[in-house]
Amino acid sequence: MPGDELAVTVHGRAELFEMRDPACAELRQAMLDHYVPLQGPQFETWLDQLDPVGARIAAEKMFTFGTES
Repeated sequence: MPGDELAVTVHGRAELFEMRDPACAELRQAMLDHYVPLQGPQFETWLDQLDPVGARIAAEKMFTFGTES
């Protein structure tokens, strides 16, 4: 796809975490910084009404592929 010069494939185990955990405050803020300008303040309202769960990958193998644009 145009603009996709880098691919990352990860094999491992997904570890679920609660997005409401205070340890996730930085991730939540990064999401707000990205999506509020795109979708408006209703994104934060929507996020607060959910019981969001995130997943991080405990990588066992990681592969990358890049092309020059």
